[in-house]
Amino acid sequence: MAEAQGGLGALRLLDEGAHASELAAQAVEALQKRDGAKAFRLSDRLCRIAARPDPTHLVLRADSWRMRGRTDEAVRDLLAALRLAPEDRAANRRMLALGDEEMARIAARALIRNETDPGVLLQTLGRLGTPDAPIVQLDRVGVAMEGWAAWAAGQKLRLQLRGPAGTVVIEIAGQPSHPFASGTRSAAALLIQLPDDLQAVLASSGEGEPEPVDVPGLHRSSNVSRVSHTPPGQECAAQLWVIVPVYDDPGATRACLEALMPEIEADPERWLILVNDAAPDPGMAEVLGAFAGHPRVQLLHNPVNLGFVGTVNRALETAGPGDLLLLNADTLIPAGALDRLREAARLSPDIGTVTPLSNNGELTSFPRPFEVNPLPSAGEIGRLHDAAARTNPNHVVDLPNGIGFCLYVTSACRVAIGPLSGDYHSGYLEDVDWCLRARAAGFRNVCATGVYVGHAGSLSFRGRKRALVVRNLAVLERRFPSYRTETAAFLAADPLAAARSRLETALLEEDAASVLLVTGPGPLREVAQARGRRLLAEGRKALLVETRRDAGRVVVRVRHPSGGLPQTMTVALENGDAALATFLRELSPAAVEVVDPRAVGPEVIDLLCDIIPVDLLLAGGDLLNQSEDRLSAQAWRSAWERRFPRIRRFLAPDRAAEDFATRAWPGLQTTCLSADSHPAMYQPGLYRRIGFITLDSGSPRGFARLREVLSSLDKGTEPTVLGRTLDDLALMARGTFVTGAVTADELGALAHAHDLEALAIVSTQPLFGHPLEEAARRSGLPVLDGVCNVPAPPSSSRREPSGPVMR
Repeated sequence: MAEAQGGLGALRLLDEGAHASELAAQAVEALQKRDGAKAFRLSDRLCRIAARPDPTHLVLRADSWRMRGRTDEAVRDLLAALRLAPEDRAANRRMLALGDEEMARIAARALIRNETDPGVLLQTLGRLGTPDAPIVQLDRVGVAMEGWAAWAAGQKLRLQLRGPAGTVVIEIAGQPSHPFASGTRSAAALLIQLPDDLQAVLASSGEGEPEPVDVPGLHRSSNVSRVSHTPPGQECAAQLWVIVPVYDDPGATRACLEALMPEIEADPERWLILVNDAAPDPGMAEVLGAFAGHPRVQLLHNPVNLGFVGTVNRALETAGPGDLLLLNADTLIPAGALDRLREAARLSPDIGTVTPLSNNGELTSFPRPFEVNPLPSAGEIGRLHDAAARTNPNHVVDLPNGIGFCLYVTSACRVAIGPLSGDYHSGYLEDVDWCLRARAAGFRNVCATGVYVGHAGSLSFRGRKRALVVRNLAVLERRFPSYRTETAAFLAADPLAAARSRLETALLEEDAASVLLVTGPGPLREVAQARGRRLLAEGRKALLVETRRDAGRVVVRVRHPSGGLPQTMTVALENGDAALATFLRELSPAAVEVVDPRAVGPEVIDLLCDIIPVDLLLAGGDLLNQSEDRLSAQAWRSAWERRFPRIRRFLAPDRAAEDFATRAWPGLQTTCLSADSHPAMYQPGLYRRIGFITLDSGSPRGFARLREVLSSLDKGTEPTVLGRTLDDLALMARGTFVTGAVTADELGALAHAHDLEALAIVSTQPLFGHPLEEAARRSGLPVLDGVCNVPAPPSSSRREPSGPVMR
């Protein structure tokens, strides 16, 4: 085996941090030397070894793709980098050159906001061509606005400064000597005094309509005063003011308001304030007009777009005393939600804000925590809401901050914290700031786990949203330095897990019968998940049941194979096999498929077979292996063979599994689920660049097998491990390149990107139907047999292999 391919052995493997720095340094060096293949290997590993890739590493990999002539892959990595850091200048510069017209324009706008190099800015303006609307870049500097503007030559630039007292119009003449001026473009430097009551800046040239200009920190909370509708000291805490800012998507807004109005009408002390923030779609006026005539609905119109802060603070001026609900126009409120939010808010006098569970609730997301789950139908939202009320009544969990898509604020908290801060850009994270100010004033932010609200949310990170989040996060962290740490601690502890599990258990009891795929931890779990997805694709229901034995208890985790309900349901059973059998029966399955026999044991099969059809998926050689705690290998095998007559079907994931099973148990009748062909035999010296796919190298035994296989290879072989191992750095120090984590969906493309000639599966046991193995067969590369030391099934006619083998 080559000691170090392509100079990779020179990596200084001191620790993970130093390793990443060395990878980055050598990737840059490889790019400078025009070695695109090496730069790709190094930068690709950089992107795989971190929980979240660093944008600079994604840009490095994009550069290596580009050097190899793979523009589509380069653009994909640049998009990923810009989702993480939309204002990243390096990524935007490259996207300006490589992206399509829309991508390039977005990149150009980002560079205009953030680029400091006049030469690059000039190139950016050139890429945009003659602007069809003025490009105005302004920043607030003390009591002034400073920046620059570019617009079509032959026209005048007009800036409108709008405030409550009126509008001031300033005409700007072009400066021929400005570096951004050209034959088709006028440009000028700007320095404008900032009026105290300024609320919006708009720009226009020629006959075009004025467009808003983003000026950071323009709306200042000190300009907003509260209006009291009752004498001091006589505030009515029973009143609830629901504020819905409206800007885009008339369809979602109509659905939101149609669901909300019955809740408003259910209590005479509830009021709705709709604020049309200069919505660009003319259909929005018709939607809002249908609700404006209601006696407890107030409709406000912003003459210009004020953004989230200006819109909400204007509604706060209108609202009377009492509690407040800040609600996005893309939410769906189920019946009874407002009552239950109020009940949660009244559980303790120190509760200031309440956020419900939601499919898209950030900290309160369900079923998958901290992710965007699909928006359920209105009927399913109601079912989830009712189940939450039954399973988690009067139950709250403290949050670092509430979430503004549906944020209930008590009257006392609202008075204490005042309006939203105007120091953020265009409407992201101001709700977090509000909640952190409430906590600083002594109030708690809580999740009401008995309430569920649907939230469509943003379907894309394209455009400016992610950029604004990143910019505003810097402002937030300056104000609240511990925010990121506290949020990370909340995510790690996951205090909502128990409430989610209770809710999932209740929902599972309502669902129709499913096929239960029973497995344990390890590689067979991945086989079970792949089988579950195939069943779903066939129109059948399936659930994964993963069991783990822990100090006499059986810990059971139930989850949906493809991200549906449930995802986090976990139950601890105290009475071993009998309790496990009872639990499985209570799930009322149509059938049980045992994927990992050690997950149940033969005694559980006896308890199930009388009332549930049981199938055995022959995914591995586990029936040849002994139970983990009590039986010898032969006794374990005999115990299972005695149950074979009671098992309905024996399912083989592929032809290799079918052959293995029939050799192990002559005469066994199996149903083969796939016609995948057999792998090719390994021939020493035939292939030099071999990719090794490890199915259990995260365990000490699996890692030892991988090292054994690698050490047995012919001299001159250049191995690459496609995946991560128990100790990547130890393998790389010996000349084996390790890519880092790889999914089945990307395995084939990655193997070709690494210029591999063949693939081989490394496992400590026969394993069939694993998604990585199936992906290897689909890759178009030879999949080698005859190089992993796995036990062969007993057969007098089969010659045992000598030395290490690899399947």
